[in-house]
Amino acid sequence: MELERSALSAVGGVRQRLYRRRDIDWPAVERDYRSGSFSLRELAERHRCSHSAIANFAGRHGWTRHPSPAVEGQVPPTGQPTCCAGQDPD
Repeated sequence: MELERSALSAVGGVRQRLYRRRDIDWPAVERDYRSGSFSLRELAERHRCSHSAIANFAGRHGWTRHPSPAVEGQVPPTGQPTCCAGQDPD
């Protein structure tokens, strides 16, 4: 794992160095992120980084998420709950 020194931090009165990971496979993270098959926390665990790092990187690079077929089938395009889809609102 390649690390880069990025800053000094004082935590609990002790100075410690903060390091930034440089070995994250961002193309693989992007593929999984865009698929919509995983939550941010699942992605973070899968790719060994923080969920906030993924959210920030995705926002900076304009990534969009596409819901997985399982999630897509839960809410019809009309926005009505599945139990009421196709029924009159009388």
